[in-house]
Amino acid sequence: MDVLGLYQGGASWRRVRITIEHLPPESPTKTAMRLDAEHAGVAADEDYEPADAPWSSLEMLTAVVIDRLGELSYVLQKSNGGKPDKPKPTPRPGVRAKKKTRFAPVSGANAEHLWRRLNAP
Repeated sequence: MDVLGLYQGGASWRRVRITIEHLPPESPTKTAMRLDAEHAGVAADEDYEPADAPWSSLEMLTAVVIDRLGELSYVLQKSNGGKPDKPKPTPRPGVRAKKKTRFAPVSGANAEHLWRRLNAP
């Protein structure tokens, strides 16, 4: 659809609105609308960046099913005495892997305070 048609009389604003409403979720227009909604105050998941998401919700749900099947296979093999490798999640575009957090070493004064708190009557 050519937006120039709006000014030349070949398209109506209604047609443009209907076309935009029926775009797939991964389209650039829908992505821009999601980003605009985020700036307006709509909260999103911390690990999700809509601008990087070329997958539709159906593809994301398919990836979840694949992950669950991998987990199920792992549990079945483990319960039957096997030694399978833990399944890795399916990589999803736009979703960053969660970073492993490490605890900082506790200083001597903090360790002493913590020890007293844990062993208090």
